[in-house]
Amino acid sequence: MAEYARRVQQCESSMSNEQLYFDGVEVSQGAYHDGVAREVPPVRSRVQRPLSDAQHEWPLFELDDSSIVSQSTDPRMESWPRDLGRVAARSVSRIGVLQYAPQSRTMRENVELICNLAESLKSAIVVLPEYFLGEYRTDPMPLAFDVVQEELSPLCKLSLDNELVFVGSLPLGDTEAASNEVVVLDNGHLQRTALAKQMLFGDESRHLLSGETNELLKLNGVAATVRICLDIANPIASREAVSSGARLILSPSTVSVDFLPAIHRARALENQVVSVFCNRCGMSSDGTRYLGRSALYFPDGSGFALDSVAEQLLAVDIDFDHVQGFEKVFSISLQ
Repeated sequence: MAEYARRVQQCESSMSNEQLYFDGVEVSQGAYHDGVAREVPPVRSRVQRPLSDAQHEWPLFELDDSSIVSQSTDPRMESWPRDLGRVAARSVSRIGVLQYAPQSRTMRENVELICNLAESLKSAIVVLPEYFLGEYRTDPMPLAFDVVQEELSPLCKLSLDNELVFVGSLPLGDTEAASNEVVVLDNGHLQRTALAKQMLFGDESRHLLSGETNELLKLNGVAATVRICLDIANPIASREAVSSGARLILSPSTVSVDFLPAIHRARALENQVVSVFCNRCGMSSDGTRYLGRSALYFPDGSGFALDSVAEQLLAVDIDFDHVQGFEKVFSISLQ
């Protein structure tokens, strides 16, 4: 029987049998909460906190056994649950993050990994890491769009067959003019957008053009703004997007520092929207260890997060009618 719940956590690691815990509720060993590791007995369970009928300000999600999907690269880990099917309620959207280590694979191997992890998922928006087809570099080798189209053809087919929307970023262009562009795979088609990373990091400004527009994307009927990696640090752009109708903040990222999750939680709280942080994990060729900890954050400050090492897909059903109702409780004005 479905219950309204404030928090549910189900995560699987590709490196161990660890799981996370959330909001002080311990559900794993070696789990992280606010950056602090704690050792607790290992379990494999969900944590639900049902709410009474009087607590109408909290029910962001209506949860049953098909509300969360978690698929790992670890062969020891089961897929839970399996085929989810189409979401029935019009106000409900399935949103996911796919965390992995693209720098450790070829372009073709990364496409194969994404397809394998997402093959049982239906009717969802899935956020991928920044530069999701390979190594992150501040002096990237720009990719030609026609080459990317050819390499992503298996993923385009999966997008069409499973009604999936993939959102990520790639360095597109040539040696004369390139930018870190938002790309969208929707209904089997790869689309270039007018969106590109604005807050360029380090030597990126020497090799890439900065993005100049904050236009919204309509993904599965939901208005979204995309903030690539450090772009999320600018609160004004997110606020302007939300005032223009955005219900989602999506952020393909590549970071080794731990302040971006805190910023995403803040963006969700201050704008009363869902903020999605998708990071890569693993280690780069120069020894940089990426943070992982991809997460979805909600208007009450709660969320779902992966650990630092999991190569994993995590997707959650979100009822946007409840998210909108939460804004009314807080009476936050965007004017």
